[in-house]
Amino acid sequence: MNKQDIINYAKSIGANNCGVAPFKNYDELMPVLQKRGEVPFVRKDINQRINPFMLMAEGQSIIVCLFPYMKGDASGVAKYAKNGDYHPYVKEKLNEICKYIGTGYKYKLLVDTGTLCDRYLAYLAGLGFYGLNNLLYADGIGSRFYIGSILTDLKLEADKPVNKTCQMCKKCISNCIGGALGENYSFDFAKCASYLTQTKQELSKQQQKIIEKSGLTLGCDICADVCPLNGEEYAD
Repeated sequence: MNKQDIINYAKSIGANNCGVAPFKNYDELMPVLQKRGEVPFVRKDINQRINPFMLMAEGQSIIVCLFPYMKGDASGVAKYAKNGDYHPYVKEKLNEICKYIGTGYKYKLLVDTGTLCDRYLAYLAGLGFYGLNNLLYADGIGSRFYIGSILTDLKLEADKPVNKTCQMCKKCISNCIGGALGENYSFDFAKCASYLTQTKQELSKQQQKIIEKSGLTLGCDICADVCPLNGEEYAD
């Protein structure tokens, strides 16, 4: 199976772009995740986050796709969630890619709820670069996309990360309602409106004020909305 054929097919069914990340232990992530500490909504065992072999022992490649946000009209929620649950939509697209590749190979689909670090896989697959707000940015769509990955025992040549950075304008930092963002890509989830609107944990009065100030009921777009890389003029 030709890698470019897979990429072309992924684009034909709605992916903005598609690339291949290496199937290996991501030991370079260990110190980053250890420093970040326990984060909600992700696996506590760091080994599960850096070792794809725990998901597929015979794995050879990880096909990563970016799917632009679907349009929706729901108010009070972040743009990524305006059209409801995106997981079935992305999984359907990934399944179509697996059917295109054909039988005879093993597949494991990841859509945001897997153990691995989705943004890092997309970065390794050459699909984007990190902004100071910790979001991943891709040419043409900024940070407005869902990430879907296919672990497979099909051997494909891995792509290389993009050697780019954001504009370092720090608008994301200065506009964050809770003050969750800092320089050097630091992030405090306990001050993030996106986390606070989704957690089931009891909130402090300060955290409740952050939600009230945001006016949101699910998720938060502020650090993405103020970013120049998400402007209409941003293109390849």
